[in-house]
Amino acid sequence: DDEDEDEATRKMLQDMEEKDEEALEEAGGGLGGEGGSPGPIDEEQTENLLRHFVEALRIGVDVVSHNREYSREARLWVGEGRERLWWKSKRATALPHCANFEDVLLVEPGKKTTAFLNGRGQKAAEEHCFSLLMQGGKSLNLEVRDPIVRKALFEGFKLLIKAAKDGTLHLILGTSV
Repeated sequence: DDEDEDEATRKMLQDMEEKDEEALEEAGGGLGGEGGSPGPIDEEQTENLLRHFVEALRIGVDVVSHNREYSREARLWVGEGRERLWWKSKRATALPHCANFEDVLLVEPGKKTTAFLNGRGQKAAEEHCFSLLMQGGKSLNLEVRDPIVRKALFEGFKLLIKAAKDGTLHLILGTSV
């Protein structure tokens, strides 16, 4: 059952990545563009990519959350109509945690935080990991099973963070300001 859910999430994220590549090609970039460098993605294409990313997060993504003391299987999701990111350990007694999107400052690929360098995430594969750096010096250090999923999440979070900073995220999420 979890494997079916993982496969559905992976498929949605792969579809999102394919749409990203199609948008690059339509904009004159990608491998077929001038000089092989990505062309600019217009605002509408960026909005569509972000909508697909948020749709994937509304379904939720299975991750492993790492800190200094433990590594736990968890679920990461966006609540319907909310500008918050939620995560919860799969342990039955665990309570969910959340962060406002405007509190997420940066998404960092790989294993650059203390949880990965000195904590329980040391054994995780670099290409499967990323961290969400938040206000107050906090970080959410995540590992996924597949580098393609990691890439899609990394790129999606970059768009989401930018939209939150620009004040346009509520348009994507369908929430009021």
